[in-house]
Amino acid sequence: MEKNQALFSLKWKMALWVGGVFFILHSFFSYALYANAKNSFFAERERIQSSHLSRVKILTEDSFLALRHFTDVVISVGSSVNHKVEDQPPNVSVIDKNWLPWQMEWQLDNITLFDKQGSTVRSWGSQIPVPDLIIKEVLEKSAAVQTVYCKKSCFQQLITPVGTQALAGVVSTARSFADIITDYKRGSGSDMTMLMTNTDAVYAKNHHWPYAVATENLSENNLPVFEFIATHYPISNFINRRKMIALSGGFFDVSLIPVQQQNTANLSNTAYFLLIDDISADFKRLQDEALRIWLYGVFDLAVLLALVMWVLRGWLRRLNNVSEAFPLLQQYQYDAFSKRLTRNKNRYGHDELTNLDHTLLAVVKQLKNSEQAVHANTCELMEKSQYLAKERDFIHHLIEVAPVIIVTQKLNGIILSINQAGVNGFEADRLSIVGKVFDVFLPETDREHSKKLNELRLGQGDEQFQISGFLMTKAGKQKETSWSHTIVRVNGSLDEAVVLTLGIDISVSKITQEKLLKMATYDYVTGLSNRRKFEEDFVLELASAKRYGYQIALFYLDLDKFKLINDTEGREAGDKVLTQVATVLKEAMRLTDLLSRVGGDEFALIMPHADLNGVEHMAQKINRVLLAHDIYIAGKTYKMTASIGVAIFPEHGLVTSELLKNADCAMYQAKAAGHGQYRIFSPDSDYQDKLNLMLHWREIIEDAIANDKFILYYQPIRNLKSNVISHFECLIRLQKEDGELIMPADFINHAEELGLAGRIDRLVLKKVVQKHMELNQQGKDYKLTINLSGRLFNDVTIFDDISWLIRDRNVDPGKIIFEIAETAIVSNFAAADRLIAQINELGCLIAFDNFGVGFSSVYYLNRFPIAYVKIDGSFIRKIDKSDDDKVFVKALSGVAQAYGKKTVAESVESEEALEILKEIGIDFVQGFYIGAPAPLD
Repeated sequence: MEKNQALFSLKWKMALWVGGVFFILHSFFSYALYANAKNSFFAERERIQSSHLSRVKILTEDSFLALRHFTDVVISVGSSVNHKVEDQPPNVSVIDKNWLPWQMEWQLDNITLFDKQGSTVRSWGSQIPVPDLIIKEVLEKSAAVQTVYCKKSCFQQLITPVGTQALAGVVSTARSFADIITDYKRGSGSDMTMLMTNTDAVYAKNHHWPYAVATENLSENNLPVFEFIATHYPISNFINRRKMIALSGGFFDVSLIPVQQQNTANLSNTAYFLLIDDISADFKRLQDEALRIWLYGVFDLAVLLALVMWVLRGWLRRLNNVSEAFPLLQQYQYDAFSKRLTRNKNRYGHDELTNLDHTLLAVVKQLKNSEQAVHANTCELMEKSQYLAKERDFIHHLIEVAPVIIVTQKLNGIILSINQAGVNGFEADRLSIVGKVFDVFLPETDREHSKKLNELRLGQGDEQFQISGFLMTKAGKQKETSWSHTIVRVNGSLDEAVVLTLGIDISVSKITQEKLLKMATYDYVTGLSNRRKFEEDFVLELASAKRYGYQIALFYLDLDKFKLINDTEGREAGDKVLTQVATVLKEAMRLTDLLSRVGGDEFALIMPHADLNGVEHMAQKINRVLLAHDIYIAGKTYKMTASIGVAIFPEHGLVTSELLKNADCAMYQAKAAGHGQYRIFSPDSDYQDKLNLMLHWREIIEDAIANDKFILYYQPIRNLKSNVISHFECLIRLQKEDGELIMPADFINHAEELGLAGRIDRLVLKKVVQKHMELNQQGKDYKLTINLSGRLFNDVTIFDDISWLIRDRNVDPGKIIFEIAETAIVSNFAAADRLIAQINELGCLIAFDNFGVGFSSVYYLNRFPIAYVKIDGSFIRKIDKSDDDKVFVKALSGVAQAYGKKTVAESVESEEALEILKEIGIDFVQGFYIGAPAPLD
């Protein structure tokens, strides 16, 4: 609404509309009632007027009848009287004698006698002439004639023939209309007079009617009425009919009645009764009644409108409150708008305005949610835009730092761009390369390469090919290179296409392959062959022993107290222990023996051509030389021993797995006997000893589960970019009654054999989720990492338990990270694939542990929805001392980040290692240098 536009309230609009409509309807119906009452009034007046007319006619006829009776009396009396006076009819004397009484009794004004010739004999009373024509007519027809004579007054005349002996002639009797008028006025209450012909020239000049009012009894108030109608209306409007005349605020019923229908040629004496009835009071009363009814209706309407406006006042106040609240929506103040609407209290129950309030509140809620969604989408769009910008910069950076030559060239061979690896490979500066033809950097001997490249540029054959060739550097040096050329079309047009060229220095890759192969078969810490190499060598040795028929002794060694040193002093100290132990063991063994590191602190020794004495001697020698060697860690001296289990081929097994199992069983027997012991596998004692061991651990583990003796330690993981702790890895410990901690490696294998590992896993998961909720309540934004073991992949109910915990409304799934080792995935790929997908659908994150150890690690990066990759600690511990480790970790980081994965470096034990990892671009670091596992308050 414009600011200068006046507000016209709905209340007044409704009042005007409703009042106007009701006023019009009321006026219409009041007028209809008035018209109906008026018609009834006029009908009644018509009836009354008819009654008056009938009364006038009756009075007139009665008056003529009285004259007739009188004439009959006069004639009869005259006939019975003796004639005494000569030449004087007997009637004359009778009339003379009786004139005065007869005049009074019969109200006579004139008696006139005529002879047979129509001459006047004698006349009594007023002189009222009788036209000769009428006398002649009476004599000729011998029939009485009634006529009216008007001069100044009007008289009834009865002219009667007399045919008696006493009198032969005509008798005329006359009486005034005054008595008739008086009787009429007295009986009807109305006014009446006579109209008589007036032929006066002056009168005719001033009046429309040729009639004048007789002097008899007309009220002075009614004279103006006659003057008015005589001036404004023709006389025909009133003869034998009534007409209402309004004059000077009064209302009059007026009508004319011919006194007598003229049957003679003499019309000069035509007269009319003029009836005037003043109905002003009655008509005014009718109008006043109609006006009173109308005013009552208007008053009722005003009261009704007042009540309506009073009711509307509350409703419109609610509507006004809504309209005044709408500007808040323009300001996006949804909460204030909702609060304003909740003020609309309805005291009279639920109605349409309540529905409107509820609807508006629902709409505002939707608008608020929509705005939040739009804001969230906008933020997400901005984040994605920033992410895309980062991705673009990352791709550009990736191209620049990628250890692959990347060149783009036109179809004519002119180089458009080259990355840093290409500049380094070409051994020239970028300006001297860009703009040159690519072919000049190919040796002349590489004709096959040049031929296929030209065919590709001309669009002949496939749009991509690979070839092994050479790169001619600026200094003339030839490098063996694997080339890949691909046509890249811009907008689908070959005219705008470019050639994407990738080149890899094959010599470098061969060296790297050799290093990777060595890493895959040898332990990086000790330099001994790893488990894979050990199994391969053992298989070959068993085949030789079977062929040549000699015995082989398999020693399975587990270092005592190593886990305590590793957990308390750190992994770097643990690696030093392993290196020194490996050196001591290599000194104790024969040249034909094979020593391998097959686990964390576990070693395997293959002793060909062994006998029982040699086996026992070797077992005793191992612990002897270990005890004789002092190990120095962080200013402390440690003595190491090993629990040794021995299985002999073919006595204790014929295949690798059987011998390993029996040697492992013997090792557990030796460990149960105490530190620095050895046992040779014995089928007779193995079962009972193992059973006792299992019963011992069952009691410990079940007691720990029942009494909640498992506790969590948390090792911090630092974000290298922000230099703050971002999350923690959750590590389980079993706490004994005396407070001593038992490490997972000491009890978890027994738990698996006893079928209790699943219960422990669920207990750990529950504790992690509880800790997560505690941290959220404290406002600490940390992620927690759970190690997901491979044994859970075959547990069909584990996901239901995970889902039940994660879907709690107080849990943020994005802050829970499940770590999965490559070996766990390889052992059961299908089950791992399914469980990882289910966990990802919950919104939890996945971390890939021990990255870089296996050949399939890169494949898993693309195969699974992994958020973090944890580079194995074996590549980190000596990264500050080994260039190979540095190159390899950089390559692993580049591959992981190329797939959009965050990298975590484990086993960071020094400031030097931390600085190198920052240079490489590692995202997160973890290790004893960052923080040892500890309870988290």
